[in-house]
Amino acid sequence: MLECLNWAGEPIVIPSSCVRTFTSDFELSQVLSRRPKASVTADFRASTTNELTVKTGEVVYLIKQLDSDNYLVLNKSNTRGRVPKDVLNILIAPTPISDRI
Repeated sequence: MLECLNWAGEPIVIPSSCVRTFTSDFELSQVLSRRPKASVTADFRASTTNELTVKTGEVVYLIKQLDSDNYLVLNKSNTRGRVPKDVLNILIAPTPISDRI
């Protein structure tokens, strides 16, 4: 069994038989380049503990769309929080769960 983090940054335990180790930095960069992400188009300052402060030009990973106006995102410091959709330019959209099944 291995303990690791899923795309949402949540700890999970999975059988080691379900894991493949990356053999090069190139292979890892290829996988990460397909991860859902957005660039920040305007500064947003968090006003609650559920929100995340982001700055123009920053690239964040999209964990999931919370509602029609907000995304749960992960920044390069591995901090998660809600960010309004209107300050994000979606570069790679997350696949809806219904499309993954």
